[in-house]
Amino acid sequence: MTGCPLYLHGAASIIVVLFVSLTPPLSSAHGRAIAGRGCMANERDALLSFRENFLDPGGRFSSWQGQDCCGWKGVRCNNRTGHVFKLDLRASGQDYSDMIILQSEMMSSSIVALRHLRYLDLSFNDFNGTMIPLFLGNLSNLSYLDISNAGFRGLPSLLGNLSSLQYLDISYGDFDVPELSWLPRLISLKVLNMTGVDLSSISDWVHKINKLPNLKILSLTCCSLNTTISTLSHSNFTHLETLDLSNNDFDNYLLRDNWFWSVTTIKNLVLSNCGWSGSIPDVLGNMSSLEVLSLDGNFLTGVMPTNLGKLCNLQILDLSFNYVNGDIMERLPKCSWSGLRELNLQGVNLTGQLPVWLGNLISLSYFDISQNMLVGPIPSGIGNMRSLSYLDLSQNTLVGDVPDGIGALSNLTSLNLGSNNFSGILSTQHFTSLKNLEYIRLSENSMKIFLKEDWVPPFRLKKGYFRSCDMGPQFPAWLRWQTGLKYLDISNTSINDVLPEWFWDVFSYASNLDLSRNQLTGILPKRLELPSIRDMDLSSNSLSGQLPTNITAPYLRSLFLHDNHFTGTIPAYVCYSSFNEINLSNNKLTGDFSHCSDNWFNPIYARFEQ
Repeated sequence: MTGCPLYLHGAASIIVVLFVSLTPPLSSAHGRAIAGRGCMANERDALLSFRENFLDPGGRFSSWQGQDCCGWKGVRCNNRTGHVFKLDLRASGQDYSDMIILQSEMMSSSIVALRHLRYLDLSFNDFNGTMIPLFLGNLSNLSYLDISNAGFRGLPSLLGNLSSLQYLDISYGDFDVPELSWLPRLISLKVLNMTGVDLSSISDWVHKINKLPNLKILSLTCCSLNTTISTLSHSNFTHLETLDLSNNDFDNYLLRDNWFWSVTTIKNLVLSNCGWSGSIPDVLGNMSSLEVLSLDGNFLTGVMPTNLGKLCNLQILDLSFNYVNGDIMERLPKCSWSGLRELNLQGVNLTGQLPVWLGNLISLSYFDISQNMLVGPIPSGIGNMRSLSYLDLSQNTLVGDVPDGIGALSNLTSLNLGSNNFSGILSTQHFTSLKNLEYIRLSENSMKIFLKEDWVPPFRLKKGYFRSCDMGPQFPAWLRWQTGLKYLDISNTSINDVLPEWFWDVFSYASNLDLSRNQLTGILPKRLELPSIRDMDLSSNSLSGQLPTNITAPYLRSLFLHDNHFTGTIPAYVCYSSFNEINLSNNKLTGDFSHCSDNWFNPIYARFEQ
């Protein structure tokens, strides 16, 4: 099973959005209690008593002062009665400073006094491995409970007393779950997220969950599940819309009689990284409600079933990293073309050419067809795909000119055409409307990039990779506008020019710079201040003069200056820098390294010979 990520991407991230969207409505009359009433004194005292058990480094409780607890941060009261019905203490999960931290062995039971509490969120805090308190089972009016990512242990069966619960998230907890007999008692449950909870010892999990007749969303990703069952004799999954079983250990054939194929209400089906093998069953075509289908990271083989064409509501399809044969593109349901938003066919053994009708996928925002065996040109209709924000055609054998219509994709943020056999010329017309472009990779092609010296690009790149394209002979002047670029690779790009002085100002905050294997001339500045640089390669050029007397680069790991015409002595900072790799060989440098002996950090790879 693949490791379980805390933050999910792609189809799995859709599930997170759905969790939020199905938060049950609590009251139209919420907020501060009516004037003159304030909150109930006993409920205010209960909240203050609850607060006493926590460290609060981020000041989450700083507003918990005064008599009216209905105005405190995270507290909501009913306007009419003044009773507290919502307590939201969720931390961001990204900044430890806003956590509250339990400093006692047990959370205070005082919140049991909040008898009208319907919403409780303690997620992304630090409860220091304490057991989930039994008294939570007494909050009988709760309809929403989120204790995910909060450092709790144990899972008391008394949670089964919460028969009004509609939303339960206990994901990423250190729970010992020997059985699920308590779960069917949650008869109102609509959303269940047990992501990251170890359920490996429970073989009847499907039967237990089948007793939740109102369930709409079920996420059991990363639960170490290793068994599933065939068709249920009686299915209660009449409302189930989202099923996520990704990152488990089924390690079995994806059989046509697995129970979930018959749940035709499912809109979002995520079965990624489960060890599934065999072919994709043709019963998939019966799931006509499907909007999201994710089967990536398995061992599926064979051809796509022909009745995939029945999935007219499909919006997201991810089959990446399988061994599916044939031309999947031709099996895409034509009736879904106008609604398809994401298509990931990376590494699925695709052959043939990109279809001429590709431009009809006008709603597609994410398209990854990299690491396949595709041949032929990019269809000219690609310029019609105006919704595209991510396009990856890399590592195929595509040929010909890149259509200039690609310059019309104004929403494009990431473009990867690397490692193909493209030729021809890329001009300003290819970039006309790419105002949102942040990432571009054109490396390992035979194309010429011809951009006028006075051209001002509409984009501001963060990463640009152009290795082995023809960008010369002049140094590409348009790079002076890319002040936010962190990664730049223009190695082996036929540049035969002076390295401009502005280069070091524009890229002073870059992380990786590779200008190797060109014919760059000129000298380096006496002082180089590169506070973010990690890897720099200027090797195999015609740079001359002395090395900088000082380099301010605290994070520099690798420095390659070999095969140039540098002269003078090797500077002292070489001894004091924590390089992993450094190569100054094949220059005209002098000096010895005896003075390095006391301070040398023993780089993994070092060459200085001339």
